[in-house]
Amino acid sequence: MVASVIILSLVQIPSPPQSIPGNDKVLHLVTYFVLSYWFLHTYSHHKLMVISGMVFLGLLLEFLQYFTPHRFVEVLDMLMNTVGVLLAYISFGVMKIKIKCLLVR
Repeated sequence: MVASVIILSLVQIPSPPQSIPGNDKVLHLVTYFVLSYWFLHTYSHHKLMVISGMVFLGLLLEFLQYFTPHRFVEVLDMLMNTVGVLLAYISFGVMKIKIKCLLVR
């Protein structure tokens, strides 16, 4: 999954349809949300490492796009990647609390 994100971040791909303005930003948010949530679930005792690693990955890949001829750096993409990671962290925490409450009943 991570390899797919890395490859798709650096190779030339067709632009998504612009029927919904900003849909590429939603794609960034959803991608980093899903990836981060999966890692948080898998490595639940290393939340800080997962969060910092995913934010770093998003920033690094966006920075590396500067060196590709067909991609360019967008600060809003970096922001949406980070928001996706943070939303995954919040969602993971909320779900963990809800599961604990259900188990106590």
